[in-house]
Amino acid sequence: MIYSEYCQDVLFSFYDQRITDFLSNGQKGLAQNEAFEWLHEHEKRLCISVSWNWKIAKKQIAAFYFGKNPSVQIHYHDNINNGIEFIKHNVNNNIRCSYHRFDTACHSESRKISLESIEWLKQIKRNMSEKDVIDIFIETSTSTTTCFRRVSLQYNEEIAYEMGYGQAMNVFEAERGQHDVASLTINNNLRIKNSFHNPQLMSDLEMLVFYYENYFAVKTHTLCYYLGIPQISIEGYFDTTNPNKAPVIVDIDLPFDRAFF
Repeated sequence: MIYSEYCQDVLFSFYDQRITDFLSNGQKGLAQNEAFEWLHEHEKRLCISVSWNWKIAKKQIAAFYFGKNPSVQIHYHDNINNGIEFIKHNVNNNIRCSYHRFDTACHSESRKISLESIEWLKQIKRNMSEKDVIDIFIETSTSTTTCFRRVSLQYNEEIAYEMGYGQAMNVFEAERGQHDVASLTINNNLRIKNSFHNPQLMSDLEMLVFYYENYFAVKTHTLCYYLGIPQISIEGYFDTTNPNKAPVIVDIDLPFDRAFF
């Protein structure tokens, strides 16, 4: 018996239909409840400890499969000093703070933070709800990295890459269309380069694919298998000056993100 085919795929299909029905009837809150219930089914298997916050849960899944950079998370009942101490101990790095509301899949409020801008951190801590989470981390984007997104079907028969310079949330979401982006699609091993203006960017993308496509293919297929989902997207950063250094995966997109848009 194939576990994914007979268990997790059925579970996903069940919740997929319920979420579709609720969204069709304008019942977004009920659709989100179904998505969280589906997520609870995978808590122990994927080491999800914050299953009540959609964005943070996705980041924990990404960390479980790909690892993560140093960070600290502040919950409703936590002391804000934990975040301030993290900033103090990493003064030589660029620190970013993201505020993840519990019902958000993307477009979380995020900005660079330092000891000189602590007041903003204190303000969101005062105003956060019980299920919101503040995430403070060392910024992955540097002058030598590119951001990238990889979307694939469960068996990697169709793969689409995008790559740009800067913060992934800006390049692929908030400021989409305002940045140069190189893209590459792989369909049954046939590679198609799409429009780009910067040849170096396409060269960087091809380097990422050359070094890490097999690694990504195994990881994303396994993740799809255990969740029973038909496709997945990963987002991360790649140091183009040191290709032997594994890319940092910071986020994933799941099919049920649609309940939170």
